[in-house]
Amino acid sequence: MNIQPLTPAHFDALLDCFNAAFADYYVPLHLNADQLRSMLARRGYVPELSFAGFDDARMIAFVLNCADGEVAYNTGTGTLPEARGAGAAKALMETSIEHLRVSGLREYRLEVIDANRPAIGLYERLGFTLQRPLDCWSVTIDSPAPRFERGTEPERFASWWSVEPSWQNSSASIRRAREEHVILGDQRGCLVVFPSSGDVPQLAVDPDERRRGLGRALVESAAALAGRPLRFINVDARDLGIRAFFDSLGATKIVSQIEMSLPLV
Repeated sequence: MNIQPLTPAHFDALLDCFNAAFADYYVPLHLNADQLRSMLARRGYVPELSFAGFDDARMIAFVLNCADGEVAYNTGTGTLPEARGAGAAKALMETSIEHLRVSGLREYRLEVIDANRPAIGLYERLGFTLQRPLDCWSVTIDSPAPRFERGTEPERFASWWSVEPSWQNSSASIRRAREEHVILGDQRGCLVVFPSSGDVPQLAVDPDERRRGLGRALVESAAALAGRPLRFINVDARDLGIRAFFDSLGATKIVSQIEMSLPLV
């Protein structure tokens, strides 16, 4: 296998390899070109810090790395089904770690589905450790009512967080996004939604205003705006309050993941 850093010229090959690698994943995934570009942009993809393995001219595996400040993030590791078991992922991860260190980054983060024991074992052998469990939820609201209009993010929004948002839900990731996002709420609580997908990366309510129906009203407003089920991806599973809130909404858990981290210094 020949390992090369990725460039924009590799995009078409990457798209084909990405979809083939994730077609039989625990949660099958298929993206078109615009969807992949949007995902990479939002997560802070850096081609020169990302790597692919090639068999002659054919891409057979990849590691897609992102960066923000001194932290790197792996937004996707994949191998074609017929190329698995030959150490491609391990070689690409080792190459990534070496280059991220040389680039001066101090931490490397990733998420992995908790049922994917082979991948977890690989990451542990490379030195990654568990940081927190994350849950992904789907929420369908019957006959949602638009109870909040579009607004701006309150100055105290971040101070209302019970836990730190995961990488793709961070404020920096939201600002990088190519697709439109909308802020709903007021000075008591706030929600960020991407109407085109129903993705809700952030929801926060002033602690003094909780358990008064404000969270449900925000979710109903987002559902009315999006016109589709809402997705809450990679929510800290240790937050018992938000878990109880999702139960009250009749939410469905899609999958559980594990956030892992490797110090690079």
